[in-house]
Amino acid sequence: MAMSKTYTNRMTSMLSVAVLLLTLLVLTNCERRELWVYGDQFHSLRVDVDWRKYQEYDPMGMTAYFFPGDSTLESKYFITPNVHQWSGYLSAGPYTGVIFDYSPSEYSHQEFIEMDKGSTARVQQKPAAYQPDSLVELYGPGAFYRALPSVEPTGLYTVMYEPQDMALDTLHMQIYNGKYNDYIPYEERETYQSTLVEQLYKAEPTSLVWKMRIRLFITGIYYLYEVKGSIAGLANGHFLARHENDNVPSLLALDNWETKVTGDNEGYIATTFNTFGLRSDAKTRAAMTTDYPAQGLRLNLRILLRDQKTVLNYHFDIGDHITIADDQLILRVDLDNNFNGHPVLPYVEAHEGAGFGGVVVPWEDGPKVDVVF
Repeated sequence: MAMSKTYTNRMTSMLSVAVLLLTLLVLTNCERRELWVYGDQFHSLRVDVDWRKYQEYDPMGMTAYFFPGDSTLESKYFITPNVHQWSGYLSAGPYTGVIFDYSPSEYSHQEFIEMDKGSTARVQQKPAAYQPDSLVELYGPGAFYRALPSVEPTGLYTVMYEPQDMALDTLHMQIYNGKYNDYIPYEERETYQSTLVEQLYKAEPTSLVWKMRIRLFITGIYYLYEVKGSIAGLANGHFLARHENDNVPSLLALDNWETKVTGDNEGYIATTFNTFGLRSDAKTRAAMTTDYPAQGLRLNLRILLRDQKTVLNYHFDIGDHITIADDQLILRVDLDNNFNGHPVLPYVEAHEGAGFGGVVVPWEDGPKVDVVF
């Protein structure tokens, strides 16, 4: 009987312990914390894009970069065929948004470099396939006025391709935290997303590539046979987030010249090309007091006369002759007859009687014929 009583007491104690453990478990379970999830993907924004300031027709694609002002955040970029609107999500914080047309892989004459940070992200011209050994040999010693930065002082230059047309807009953005800051209750995801206010930004890209027109008046234009030229000192690239040109000078070869006779053995030559424009430290039509005057822009011409033997080299510091038109993206250089130093070509005999100096044989008289216009 004593053993039976002892056994009964032990069972009672074990049951009491079990009840106590179950009670604690129930109480602990009732006090469990709610499951929360990270909600940074719900900081929503939309960018509406209007391309009318760039061109009459819309581009085929669009690229959007978002460079954060907070070093703890990562840069984001998106390529989309939807050129009128981009919608997405970013973590809360300050950003510089960069919107431009097409994809970086679609530009054959320029390259996008150091795109991981807004302070370094830029587009720049690629070196051209044609590289003359020396600008001095091509245009004479006057072409080498001063060593350009980052090149040896021997007259060597790197010739760049003309940049392709490109539109850009830069947006200064502040993405705010949502209703629940950075974390939201798991079961309230749908409610949170349905009550979220989308931040809206509007972009109006404009062309960052300028058309540059050069027109140079010439006396003795009848003696002209061929013109080759170059222009040194224009910007080599453009910082996207800062929306300003770099200070690295480029050299562009100018081969496609048109000739226009305006008077008795007088006229002008002209050409149009693409460029990023003036360097960041250049001031339009501002006098320079350094040893690199006229903003460092130098036009070099190699003129072959009609005897196909005589070569003349001309060099013009053209920075003070730059005019920027406000109503259109174009840089104009017009070296007219009032410009001291416009070319005066000497008389030479035409090669084998060809050219402007050749003998003109008059038409023979014949019957008159009525021509209907």
